[in-house]
Amino acid sequence: MNTAPEFAAYPVAPAPVYSRWLAWAVALLVLSGSAGVALGSFIEPRTAVVGGALAVLVWLLALLLRVLYVRFNRHNALCYAEAAQQAGEVWWKRHREKVALVESVLLGATCSTSQHGRRLFSPDHQPPAPAKTDEGQTLRLGQVFGKEVAERERNLAILLALQWQQQRTEDSAVEPLRCYWQGSMAAWQAFVEQMARC
Repeated sequence: MNTAPEFAAYPVAPAPVYSRWLAWAVALLVLSGSAGVALGSFIEPRTAVVGGALAVLVWLLALLLRVLYVRFNRHNALCYAEAAQQAGEVWWKRHREKVALVESVLLGATCSTSQHGRRLFSPDHQPPAPAKTDEGQTLRLGQVFGKEVAERERNLAILLALQWQQQRTEDSAVEPLRCYWQGSMAAWQAFVEQMARC
């Protein structure tokens, strides 16, 4: 069976924890200030200030890259969700196409006449009881003979073609354009051959 497409959720990056980033900034400033004071006799104060400013700029750049990564990730997740929804809508649109019927005929073993059809769809209709055979439980039709399943399917398909020909009025110019078949290919071939003969 052709199933609707299912898409996994896009992996969303967690938002940055700004309190942690702020704590790192404070720690960076304290460390750079402490290093400037401790190493004040070895380096110039101007070099210590420039080093601290560079450390803060690196921190700001890292924070900016992290925020941009999260924003781009959220944008990609949104685009992915829209594309997945659109693909699902296209699939459902294609698989929910409406079919206009000029004339429809339901053929089946139990509906050889319109009275049988009315009886079949009445609320007090009881389904036939299946018979136990070597192949399992089956429903048998008296007009269809054969020992093997394939032979019975072919005979049933021929019977259906004959029933359709009997139910069809002579003045009807409507020819079947599409047939929806539920059965084996061999039975379908027998139905087509019998329809061509009719």
